[in-house]
Amino acid sequence: MYEPSNNFYTDVIQNQVRRVNWSGTITNGTSYSFSAKDIISGEIINEASGSNMEIGTVYSSELNISLYVDEIGIPRNKIYGAEISLFCTMTANGTSGIIPMGVFTVVEATQKGQICSITAYDNMSLFDREFPITSGMASPYEWLLLLCGDCNVTLGNTVNEIESLPNGSYKLSMNWTDDANTYREVLAQLVAALGSSAHMDRNGNLVLLQLTNGNSVATIKANDRFDSDIAHTTWSPSSFFVTNKETGAVSSAGSGQLAFNLGDNAFLQGPGYTYDEITNELTGTYSVNDMLTNIYNSARTLSVVPIEAEIPLDPCLDLFDVVTLTGGQANNTKVFITSLTHSIGGASEIKCAGANTTEESSISSRGSSGSKDDWLWVSGAINSGTKVAITTSQTWGDVLPKTWDEIRASTWGELYNGGSWVLLEYFERYFNQDLNLGVIGLTTNYQVDKDTNVRFKITIEKMVGISWTQMSQWTCNEYALRGYHTTTLVAPFGILNNSDALYRISAYMSGFDFDDEDTILTKSEIEALISGGESS
Repeated sequence: MYEPSNNFYTDVIQNQVRRVNWSGTITNGTSYSFSAKDIISGEIINEASGSNMEIGTVYSSELNISLYVDEIGIPRNKIYGAEISLFCTMTANGTSGIIPMGVFTVVEATQKGQICSITAYDNMSLFDREFPITSGMASPYEWLLLLCGDCNVTLGNTVNEIESLPNGSYKLSMNWTDDANTYREVLAQLVAALGSSAHMDRNGNLVLLQLTNGNSVATIKANDRFDSDIAHTTWSPSSFFVTNKETGAVSSAGSGQLAFNLGDNAFLQGPGYTYDEITNELTGTYSVNDMLTNIYNSARTLSVVPIEAEIPLDPCLDLFDVVTLTGGQANNTKVFITSLTHSIGGASEIKCAGANTTEESSISSRGSSGSKDDWLWVSGAINSGTKVAITTSQTWGDVLPKTWDEIRASTWGELYNGGSWVLLEYFERYFNQDLNLGVIGLTTNYQVDKDTNVRFKITIEKMVGISWTQMSQWTCNEYALRGYHTTTLVAPFGILNNSDALYRISAYMSGFDFDDEDTILTKSEIEALISGGESS
């Protein structure tokens, strides 16, 4: 719940007599202010669930508003794509508060006479961009910072708030799935792994809303409700399950028909890890079932009744708030708000979604052994923009191409380090028990100041206890003339596990000669060594 000042909700929002005023700005290069006299009608629709309760949702809030734009003074050709900030001001007994109602971007504007009908969505739409085929390991807070940073969105939660969520304190591996093609889809899977849903707050920042039972923030009596439809049943989440994208196996926590299907969740394909922040050593491992149990234990305390109710305008309520209804049909009935609509110049409508009655699906046969088409393919590493990247193909021997802009975005790698190996990049990936076949495609940029032999190495290491054990190594050489170079290499590999395990795949590069790795020789010097003669 949003409260501009202490006791504002009690003294103003719940006051029988209060004054309401709407205002806002519409900005497209220049800001134009508008007030209630410029607004014909409008509504704000906030949702975190459909008719059945969901988890891991990333719904956009929607603003529909009709304005006298000529009175506002904004040129009509600047309305589309403009940003609208909306505010509600409430006053009672000399106490006043301005309540931000959201930040929206205009996606549709229809002009009829002096009236412009506008549809706008919040910043969740900024996540609607292609996500690179990626894997890696990071804390949920680090994952959120990465997603928000790439999409120019501000994260509204603190690191402590994220770590307090189910699985929020673990290091989570991401294993790319077919359902993770956009940043928004990846965000949905991440927040589902944290037992939450995502929402843009009143200031346009991303916040996570936890699916858990909270304290009631307000009591709404019968005479304070215009209308209500209350179900006669109470529901609580009873199970959560996830499908392994490679084997089709189903992991679950809890039992019962009020199940939440997390699908092929990219962050719940392997275990979570805890590390010592100082030594960065592994201190604990948590299975997929452990993480599902964490979500289940957080959510199962939720006990609510499906309901729809129309109440006097209450701009302070937020999604996932809990309010209590008394009188009439209600008997201290708890409402967990999953849908919230505010009408400009009208009332508010609150809804609590019904029970999700999806049953667990049978185990899928997808990914079973057989023809080459059934082989399992590995996804690659995040390109941070400061190092060269490892990517992987989706078909054998087919390297994902990089555009010239992507190549320029990477820094030129340092080739020399006393002739020793220089780490280019690495990623960590959890492999399930089974034969895992894949191919690593490495695209790297480098510069040499003389004609030089260079070599590349790719290693695969397995996490054994708290240390890494090298399992295999692949190397190749090339001769590079003085100047800039872009090299793409392909390294197929196979991993046969007797048990589930974490692997680290690293790429290295070095300059060398045939006798002494600490010496970088010219082309003529190398040719002389090969022929046994003197160099010119």
